[in-house]
Amino acid sequence: MSRLLIFEPNEILVAQYHAHLMQQRSLVVPCIDRRLALELSEKQYFHLCVWATESNEDIAAISALRQVRPATSIVVTSTHKDSEFIVSCMRAGASHFWVKQEC
Repeated sequence: MSRLLIFEPNEILVAQYHAHLMQQRSLVVPCIDRRLALELSEKQYFHLCVWATESNEDIAAISALRQVRPATSIVVTSTHKDSEFIVSCMRAGASHFWVKQEC
């Protein structure tokens, strides 16, 4: 069973992600608070983190997560489409970058 951590400040999106991933028979931990999500990642191992990123502060959190859990895959979701932002996320440690629609 895969363990997944979802950091998404949008309560509607995090509920949708959670519902979908639970159907995949994964253990899913949803979180709307970045600080709490980082604390959880330090205490527990997750195979995958889905991480909402919209600011430089969020990019710094990706780097911190990568340092704590180098083997964890990090999928960044963002409304940003500019290449500089995407490259910054990848350099910080993102495994993948998904552009999401603005809500």
